[in-house]
Amino acid sequence: MFKNDVQMPVVFDWRMLGVFSFQAVLVGFFLSLFCLSPVFAQSGYTISQPAWTNAPALTGGTNITFTSQNDAVATVITIPFYFRYYGNNYNTLYINTNGWVAFTAQVLATANTNANPVALPNAGATIPKNCIMGPWQDWNNTGGVGVVRYRTDGASPNRRFVVTYNAWPMNGCLTSNGTFQIVLNECTNVIEIYIYQKPACATINGNRAVLGMQNLAGSVAHVVTGRNNTSWNVPNTAPELHRFTPDNPVINGNALICVGATTQLTPSIAGGTWSSATPAIATVSTTGLVTGVSPGSAVITYNVAQAGTSACQRVTRTVTVRTRPTISAQPPTNISGTAGQPLAIPLTASGVDSSRWQLDAGSGTGWVDVLAGSIYTGFNTTTLSISSLNPNMNGFRFRCILQNSCGRDTSTVCTLTVSGLSGPGLYLDTTRTCLGGPSDTAFIVPIRVANFTGIGAVSLNVIYNQATLTYLGFQNPQLSPNLIVNSPSPGRVIISWYSLVPSNIGAGNIIELRFSATGSSALTFDVTGGGCEIADSTGAVLNTAFFNGYVSAVTRDT
Repeated sequence: MFKNDVQMPVVFDWRMLGVFSFQAVLVGFFLSLFCLSPVFAQSGYTISQPAWTNAPALTGGTNITFTSQNDAVATVITIPFYFRYYGNNYNTLYINTNGWVAFTAQVLATANTNANPVALPNAGATIPKNCIMGPWQDWNNTGGVGVVRYRTDGASPNRRFVVTYNAWPMNGCLTSNGTFQIVLNECTNVIEIYIYQKPACATINGNRAVLGMQNLAGSVAHVVTGRNNTSWNVPNTAPELHRFTPDNPVINGNALICVGATTQLTPSIAGGTWSSATPAIATVSTTGLVTGVSPGSAVITYNVAQAGTSACQRVTRTVTVRTRPTISAQPPTNISGTAGQPLAIPLTASGVDSSRWQLDAGSGTGWVDVLAGSIYTGFNTTTLSISSLNPNMNGFRFRCILQNSCGRDTSTVCTLTVSGLSGPGLYLDTTRTCLGGPSDTAFIVPIRVANFTGIGAVSLNVIYNQATLTYLGFQNPQLSPNLIVNSPSPGRVIISWYSLVPSNIGAGNIIELRFSATGSSALTFDVTGGGCEIADSTGAVLNTAFFNGYVSAVTRDT
């Protein structure tokens, strides 16, 4: 090679060319043969831009002395640990004035002095390779304003090797300084580039710069989007962190277990060792079997070391340990409400995947799930809400069943007391019917009453979903004579009754409507335009509370 018309000696170094010596090949053969060392396979990276965090200090370390403050590379620097880069292990580093660091010497002097960035990948003879560019552009510290230093932070096996360019001037704009850091993380082999600021300078190369890296051959590169030999800048008011995460081994297996249970984690590469950061929460055996000890999260680490060097690859998996749902605040043992008013029954619990409220109406059916679409909402949450209390709900009992992958827990029982209904109350029953059997072709929906005393006239308008319910007629009327029940159109039943002798039923059923079902449906009193009214024996319309119902159609188990 020639530089400034002077022939330069070429020194052969197998690290530069990526060629192993015969001894190295022989040792590698025997290590592979006897399985003394795992084989690392890694060539790809994932680029991300996380929030600015854990930035190394700008001060401290060893200052670099360059032969020239413009377009020069420092002598080789030893990294205190082996770092894996594009599938190869290195413990040396070359730092260049133009914002890049290389793991191997740049054979051509023009690669060291090349201040004109190009888009990557690029295998050109004058292009820096096997290097991290953070960023590569034309920097010039001939004025001696800036400083480049390196240091090691932390303790093995979690050390960080930090190269800092602090107040590093831009060629063509020497009063504009950039500050950035290139960080190598031990074992994880993650590369981080912290950019505190990079002003714009259009004087040289149109402000173009490269933020990324490429391999030894110049055939593969990983570059931040929009930063591949393009014009860009980073103001000091919005510093950036860019992270290059290698395709390290991965851990497969269930990351959610119960206290006392186990789960087997399996790495994608053999030959590593396991450890748990918090064994009080979860322990891990030498084979990767994790045992849950107490609720919480534990970071399980799998570390793969290469025999004969400090090179390693580390990957972690967070395992969550849980118990069955825990109820910290039970629903009240007794709760009271006023007819026609809403009510909520709460409880507080943790570790819940699913919940369902149940009720016992005291009718002999026992505990049944609260039905969707009726007066109840939140039936699958930890708070059950009732939109309008019905007098006939007096004495209803409620409970909640909570469940997760570790088991279930049932709340204590809450008994409801309903009071305060000043006038008559009518409600459509909430009913469940099964589908899929001949005995289920018909079911009844009672219309119940409360405070039904001194009543001389009734006018009711019941609507339902005609697509899922078919009206079949009525039975067991308690109002007679002069009772008229008809269905003038699908989806509606009209009930009318009057008498000069007032009815004093008090509480109970006044009629039962018969339906067949192909699906669920709301049952609603249509109170618009006087569609539903109750009057006394003088014809005076009474202040009446109407409560809607619901038919829940479920498929019969087979």
